[in-house]
Amino acid sequence: MKSLSHDRLAVALVTEADLFSVVIAGADPDVRVPTCPEWTLRDLTRHVGVAYHKSAAIIASRPTGYVPFEAVTIDEPPAFETLGAWLRDGAERLVAAVTEVGPETPTSTWTPDRRAGFWTRRLTHETVVHRADATFATGAPYDVDADLAADGIAEGLDLVAVFSRLQHPRWTGRRCEAPARRCCSTPPIPRRAGWPGGRRPGSR
Repeated sequence: MKSLSHDRLAVALVTEADLFSVVIAGADPDVRVPTCPEWTLRDLTRHVGVAYHKSAAIIASRPTGYVPFEAVTIDEPPAFETLGAWLRDGAERLVAAVTEVGPETPTSTWTPDRRAGFWTRRLTHETVVHRADATFATGAPYDVDADLAADGIAEGLDLVAVFSRLQHPRWTGRRCEAPARRCCSTPPIPRRAGWPGGRRPGSR
């Protein structure tokens, strides 16, 4: 399946960040996320926002080699009450960084796809999934555009295929044994629990 255009994904990324901010508005920051039980809603939101801000910083620096997220310094995330605005700002910064250098321009990523546009697609789908996590925690409704959902499945399968035969640049000396668990933007996310097929967030 051909990927969605970068323009479509750029719009979707900002939209998804905005929808995420709506889900967390007024919610309990310490509520546990059922599908990421080691995390609170605050942890989940920070995870997504940090990915935006760090990937934007990496792209803007125009690196010539691999840059691990741990090596990137950004400001501390703000208080939970303003995390929604911080999320939107991060998504906009990422889109602006990719637009400035061009989506086909080489940058640092953790896959063989070294294009800056990789981050737009990856973090769009990262947000789609984690927005679902947030709705499980808050009981808010959830839906996603069909073309975006299909592209997310295709991207996930692409990543599984890549990491079934390649080493992750951050892990030397061993192969990736569970590629599907490494399809996130940052270090491994907590174990997912309770994600039965067909269940809608907020359903009982």
